[in-house]
Amino acid sequence: MSFVVEHRSEQLEAGFSRRSFVRIVVVVSGDSAAQWANDLKVGDVVHARGFLNRIEDKNGIGKLVLHAQQLVKI
Repeated sequence: MSFVVEHRSEQLEAGFSRRSFVRIVVVVSGDSAAQWANDLKVGDVVHARGFLNRIEDKNGIGKLVLHAQQLVKI
């Protein structure tokens, strides 16, 4: 199962405020994937923990993907 997470925040970097915005594909595998497929709805806020990996789409373009090993609905 996969879905897209959107992150928006404001961070302080070298004394300056910087807006951060990113969308990243999250992949959930294993036994919990089916459960999350039924439980998650558009707009749900989640905390995801796992590892980053690079994949290539069908056009050979590299993308960053988060493989979620732990997912918590907030």
